[in-house]
Amino acid sequence: MKAWRTMVAVMMIFTIVGTGCTFFDKANGVILYGSERAVDNTLTSYGKDATFSKKLPFKEQQTEKGKVMILSADSAKALLDAAVLQQVKDQDKVAKLKNASVVKEQAGVLYAKSEVRDFHLDGVALHYDGNCIIGDSRILVDMFAIVSNKDYENMNGEEKIIGLLNAGKDLSAKMKDLSKQVEAVQLVKFES
Repeated sequence: MKAWRTMVAVMMIFTIVGTGCTFFDKANGVILYGSERAVDNTLTSYGKDATFSKKLPFKEQQTEKGKVMILSADSAKALLDAAVLQQVKDQDKVAKLKNASVVKEQAGVLYAKSEVRDFHLDGVALHYDGNCIIGDSRILVDMFAIVSNKDYENMNGEEKIIGLLNAGKDLSAKMKDLSKQVEAVQLVKFES
């Protein structure tokens, strides 16, 4: 019986090390999604001793291919700078996205779980650029698009805010309360 427990413990350690997972790599912040008022209130409530906090606008639009988050080039750059954009390599592995494709007027990029072809949104042609996520999971929308700052101004959709909050501590115990305050929330590990 003791040998069996030891073998299980060793296998768990190898699995954790082999997949890059760790029980000790705790989230030190959150990404919030919702109305400007809700995100502002939440950032104010939880960001008193924050290392970093930032608000980024986006537009949400329902299409025949799913719900799309529309980001301006400036907002996408801020997400890249915060190192919260991740490229999904396969089912289990993600890697920080180093840079997003360059967008031009009326030519943007689209990130989704699977390839989307011939997609136009409000006169902007969006080409599929891979399976990327914000934070550690796909939340709130099915896909997100990055368009030029000028195109962003002309895009339709409900205006919302992404709030980035590096609290410098694990907020997992506060998730229930946080999820009541905003439309969606996810734990994230910000790099120092």
